[in-house]
Amino acid sequence: MTKSFAALSPYGFAQNSPIAMRDKKGSHGEIVVAKGNPSSEDQEAKITKVTANAVYYTTLNRVKELRGDYTFFDRAKSELSGDGGGWNKSWNTAKYKATFNVTVKKPLNSEDELTNKLIENPVSNYLTIIDPYSKEGSKAGGRFMRFRTTQRTPPNSVAHENGHNWGLKHNPNYKDFNTGKSSIMSYQADRAVTLRDVEDILDPAVELANRVDRDIVIIHLFANEGANGTVSRDYNTYKVYNPETKAYEQSITIEAKKYTK
Repeated sequence: MTKSFAALSPYGFAQNSPIAMRDKKGSHGEIVVAKGNPSSEDQEAKITKVTANAVYYTTLNRVKELRGDYTFFDRAKSELSGDGGGWNKSWNTAKYKATFNVTVKKPLNSEDELTNKLIENPVSNYLTIIDPYSKEGSKAGGRFMRFRTTQRTPPNSVAHENGHNWGLKHNPNYKDFNTGKSSIMSYQADRAVTLRDVEDILDPAVELANRVDRDIVIIHLFANEGANGTVSRDYNTYKVYNPETKAYEQSITIEAKKYTK
């Protein structure tokens, strides 16, 4: 790959934070929908189960400015965990049970190693950790996350930016009735992932899976992408991926939810 594109840098697009996937265009996350069987006598077998996966990779040269400070990775693990108000836990909605698995890997040694990881893993993202003293703030969109390690207010910044990677927009006012927490996509000090955040991501995937005549359906989410493949923060596209043919089948494009301040 590097020989074929010797003139190109792997940092040449997506605001110097590219992400690569197994499929040609790339996909942010893989959502696996295991359909329940309504006619089963086993209550557990009746329940549809959804698993959402994503992995972030980076390299040593991207964290040199941290001056050897790798506490970010511990922080990311904590903020992504359910106990920390993040995504990684089981969620019970009215229609399905869901589990998120979002991980941030320790930095790889070389760009070649990074390239291989991105090709091997169908749900990998590129993470850039910028100078903690930079004037740039943390940002995410589509398939990249740029993170300033000293951006600590409000809390759960890693989980918040990951929400953007799943196609969520800012949601400044929503509070969960049961937990009293603000949406992870808000700027409130009590923000945490809420059931509504989860449903905003996964409901379209389950709807699409129900159109497919298979018990287990793999769906790739193309965040910030319209139906014709154009980049747009107003739309997210979900595509059914067939692992046998390695091709996409049905798809739906939804308008990203807009919330007013």
